[in-house]
Amino acid sequence: MSGLTAAIADTLATFEGAGVHAVGDVRDLNTPCAYVIPPEGSFRFDRGRLTIEWVAYLVVGDTGATSATSALSALLDKVAGILPFTTFTRDAINDPNGGDPLPAYRLSWISTITIGA
Repeated sequence: MSGLTAAIADTLATFEGAGVHAVGDVRDLNTPCAYVIPPEGSFRFDRGRLTIEWVAYLVVGDTGATSATSALSALLDKVAGILPFTTFTRDAINDPNGGDPLPAYRLSWISTITIGA
């Protein structure tokens, strides 16, 4: 497994370890869950390293604003401190099954990984 592929798998496992179902493909979305989108990044000047910019969504069912906020808060409580999150914002994810957009919190953070041989 490559450095980036391994980092994605490790990130999904970290969410799972906190008790939050995690997926890396929107087609596998099954709320409540964390949806980790493919990261972006930049090459570092020190050879074989990447700075990765991560985004994950905590996603819940569309059960109304008050209920969805409560469910998102519970997910946020579960994942607080498991990764070096720097921001979270309100958002929505298009339902892959064609329903109304699903309430979500967008989390972001940065890490550095090793790549290559």
